[in-house]
Amino acid sequence: MATQDDFAALWRRIVLRVAEIAPGDAAEVGDPDASGLAELARAFGGAVPSDVVAYFSTVPRTPPHVRLLPFHSALVPGAAAAELRMRREIEQQVGTGELEPDAGDMAWAWGDAFIPLSTDTMGNTYFVDLRPGPMHGCIKEYDHEQGALYDPEWPSLEAMLEAVASALETGGVVGDGRPDVDDGRLDWTPVSAEQ
Repeated sequence: MATQDDFAALWRRIVLRVAEIAPGDAAEVGDPDASGLAELARAFGGAVPSDVVAYFSTVPRTPPHVRLLPFHSALVPGAAAAELRMRREIEQQVGTGELEPDAGDMAWAWGDAFIPLSTDTMGNTYFVDLRPGPMHGCIKEYDHEQGALYDPEWPSLEAMLEAVASALETGGVVGDGRPDVDDGRLDWTPVSAEQ
């Protein structure tokens, strides 16, 4: 299980590479803000696993247009708590669907065992899936129209950051995106658009 030091090292790799290729974005990256961890635990309604706490303790502050994750802006703990509350309110009002019981499986609805990690400002989010099962702790994408119907993007928070750091360092693919620079800003090009 990754520690706070492990996550901090991965974020440093990401931010250092962004500074090389997109200095305008790097200039807007702030220090981590772990002040919202208690708020996140309250919104979640229980103990947040230690690796998730370690991850959120190291997420750098960024404005929504700085997308350190593929197509997404990472959320600091207080913003993740607000996103979690909003998604649960929507689920209570709309009641969009059902959940399969195991982590990594399909979800047509926002589940109580999901903690949002990022947003793409269009209603989609990466989340850590804390349902029980062999894929407990995996990272999935929740689409605001479809839910989380696809396989996990990454098996863990650490794997997600490692994949992002490696893609930024090599220009490789991570998920469905390839890092690109547009007008001095980090952007992500859909791999499907390259074909």
